[in-house]
Amino acid sequence: MAGGYSERRRLLVVQGRNRQAARDTAGEGFTTTKKVGGSVVRNRARRRMREAFRLNKLRWQETLRAANVQCAWLVVYQGRTCPPFELTQQKISRSIDRWILEHVQPAH
Repeated sequence: MAGGYSERRRLLVVQGRNRQAARDTAGEGFTTTKKVGGSVVRNRARRRMREAFRLNKLRWQETLRAANVQCAWLVVYQGRTCPPFELTQQKISRSIDRWILEHVQPAH
């Protein structure tokens, strides 16, 4: 993502950037590399990432709103197999929490 910042983990890369005047405080996209099995496995991994994001989205939106910031994130899964949902949720939550902590300045 041009002009953005990355948070790299073993299985995930979260790329994000602040953006101007959008409809929502957070935009997101999900992708997997072709190293992740066949199309069925890649689609399952993307569905799990989307659901893990959805379950935490309100918390992140509140943080962004409080800081008066709008962001866009791209979450890239780089593992070779589809991880269990609990692990997916944990990795995405930690990665985006850390990205927000490092790249979003609180409003004064």
